[in-house]
Amino acid sequence: MKESKVRVFSIGTALVSIIFIGVFLQSCNDEDKIPDTIDEEVINSPELEEYIIAGADFQQSLAAFTAGLNKIDFTTLEVTYEPGWIKVVHLPVSSVGIEEKIKNLNEKKKVLLKKFPQFASLENSKEYFRQSIENSVNVRGELLKLGFNSSKPLLKSGSEGSFSNWPNTFYLSNFLDSWVNSPDYVEAIILLFDDGYWGVYIDSQNTPFESNINLTPTRNSNGDIIGYKYNSRTIVSFGHTHGAGISGPNPSSGDGALVGVDNFIYYDGAYYYY
Repeated sequence: MKESKVRVFSIGTALVSIIFIGVFLQSCNDEDKIPDTIDEEVINSPELEEYIIAGADFQQSLAAFTAGLNKIDFTTLEVTYEPGWIKVVHLPVSSVGIEEKIKNLNEKKKVLLKKFPQFASLENSKEYFRQSIENSVNVRGELLKLGFNSSKPLLKSGSEGSFSNWPNTFYLSNFLDSWVNSPDYVEAIILLFDDGYWGVYIDSQNTPFESNINLTPTRNSNGDIIGYKYNSRTIVSFGHTHGAGISGPNPSSGDGALVGVDNFIYYDGAYYYY
């Protein structure tokens, strides 16, 4: 097996990159802070797409490299020092691929920051990663090739559902169009809040024919229900998806209408209110 030299600082760089990958490949949960404004030019930029793809490519290579390291007995490895007291560990696995992936990731980051220097100081960059993944067919396709299935919302470990926010129907429709045609499709709940944001909730127990969500009713002084909230956010419109070829745009017998909000069904790229 080919022997390679791996400097200590290279391993440190890899660990920093692991943290980065863990950030943008997670979906945002209900408690994540949503930015007051979203720079659509950044989200739709090829520079951000390439940065995300390079990060996923690095993580895949790192996983293979780590699997090789786990099989090594480090007590038997040779350690030498280069001029300047640079410690070199001689490993029976090649690190060339990892170093190339790190270099590519750093180059993509430089290109992104050169065009959008404001990205370095964005308060919630994870929201930008998430929206780019969900709205870009190119990114989702490349992630799928690398073994990351992003057609189905990524559920946080131990959670029962996935919730996402969009500032307008452009991003919402892009996601829904992809979701209803996904092989993993189940019904999704769609919410419009009084702050103008749209949300999509997909419970892990949903099926292609039914969906679930826990809402809090709001009542008047007589105790009558006059509306609903989700996580303390007031709902203006409430809807759910009907999958293509599964059901049409009309509500089924089990699709009741919530009091105090506009009710609709998303079907074949359109919103049908009832």
